[in-house]
Amino acid sequence: MEGSFFLQAGIIPAKLNGHYVTDQAGNLISVLPTCPDLARLLPHAPMDELFGYLRRMANRAEDVTLTLAADLETWPQLTGGVAGYLDQFFIRLEESHSWIHTLTGRAQLDRQTPKGRVALPPGTPVELGGWSLPGNARREFFREKAQLSQRYDAAKLLPFFRGGSWASFRVRYGEVNLMYRKNLQLGRRLRRKSSQPNTRSVQERLWRAQCSTAQWHGTRGGLHLPHLREAIWRELLSAEAELRSGQSEVELLREDADADGQTEVLVGHPRLTFMVSPHQGGACLEMGLPEFGRNLADVLTRREEAMSGTTVPVTDWYERHLFHDHLFARGTTVDQLAGGHCPELGDFILQPFQLRGMRQTGNRVTLEMQRDGGLYRMGTRQPCLLQKTYALDAGEGLVEVSYQITNTGSLPLEAVFASELNLNVGSDQSDRSGWKCGKEKKPGRASWQQEGCGSVTVFSSDGLEVRVVPDHLPLTWAYPLLDAEKGPDGPIRQGYCLLFGLHLDLKPGMKTEARLQVNYRKG
Repeated sequence: MEGSFFLQAGIIPAKLNGHYVTDQAGNLISVLPTCPDLARLLPHAPMDELFGYLRRMANRAEDVTLTLAADLETWPQLTGGVAGYLDQFFIRLEESHSWIHTLTGRAQLDRQTPKGRVALPPGTPVELGGWSLPGNARREFFREKAQLSQRYDAAKLLPFFRGGSWASFRVRYGEVNLMYRKNLQLGRRLRRKSSQPNTRSVQERLWRAQCSTAQWHGTRGGLHLPHLREAIWRELLSAEAELRSGQSEVELLREDADADGQTEVLVGHPRLTFMVSPHQGGACLEMGLPEFGRNLADVLTRREEAMSGTTVPVTDWYERHLFHDHLFARGTTVDQLAGGHCPELGDFILQPFQLRGMRQTGNRVTLEMQRDGGLYRMGTRQPCLLQKTYALDAGEGLVEVSYQITNTGSLPLEAVFASELNLNVGSDQSDRSGWKCGKEKKPGRASWQQEGCGSVTVFSSDGLEVRVVPDHLPLTWAYPLLDAEKGPDGPIRQGYCLLFGLHLDLKPGMKTEARLQVNYRKG
């Protein structure tokens, strides 16, 4: 365990070696503190400096055991690579075998008695705790920490300078919260079925889905890596499919699925999981395909992560979900949309919709919602009614969203209405994943707009194809969601954004209708 927790518990730096005992719920636990000096030197210091430190520790009069636990994903770029650096390190260890001995944790517990009892405080490593804070608080935390580190007595004060917690990541990142809450929900369902056979594999999947690697963000890695989130969702969706094995009809529920104090609508079936949040613009937060182990809605929102106070090239003012409803000006380009420079004229995104009806028949579900919203232009509100209906057929893998827009004001309603889908079909960053407008293939990292596109297919490198067919939505804008984080192929592509729209020119009392149909298959 990180040595800073022992410092918080009153253990002095010179005693951060060997092992201690603590207890949890009456059970004895042996804990080995990591050595802060080793973490500082490896891999940042030259080998001679590192082994000079180890020689000084070996020359102490007592028997010293030092522990280092390192996440190699967080290591910086090294000359010769991480593997080359480790080769040098292990060679030096072998050359120093006469005075350095390596051993396992179990061997340490057998060879030495505990150095004492310790009561460790709850918390998270200081760097991750800082990263879990929202924008301004995060910058202030690290700025004050840097100033504090310049003090002559910094070593005494820094162990107690902390902020945030693991739970703060669930608040800052809705994507983390959804994975966490899904795991809890499935755990409750599993406990209700615990008397049935063959539940062990479900439990193991839920344990694997608790892997913290995809549920934090720091200077690199964590939830910003799509393949890590994809692995979590694969385990969750596979666990749910096993729990629902033999279920012949869709299960339709209303509950607070993301612990925000509001009620979501959940649709569960062995072939399709679906979650709609009426109070978040009636958007879809989960569209899970257990057969493919994918949540199509698992798209990371672009947030301000910079530490210097400068902003990343693009940030999003709303979380990226499926079926957001926009009103914007005519002539809006795909570059404006992708760059976040398109003024929103409507009040439907993130705003509450009224759930007017829910129906379930066999594998089919219908959800009816509406919002009395408006178009805002030059300080004037023009009221309009947006009615939104989801129709799902879990057995056929079909999702249909129908819209009816009515001008309820006294002035003509002129704007562009667009429905936005943010899709994640897979974590592959190459151009083997991409999209097609009709039969015309488009590069996976290209932005484009087109009129009269009969259908758009987004495909993954492993054969998943998601086809979107618009009806009375002749305008199409499409762009990749590129993160500020860099990968081998450039900025990480977190997903694909598709907008399907039409020009509104409604006189008072007039209405218009439109529809989107989404289906998927193995290509």
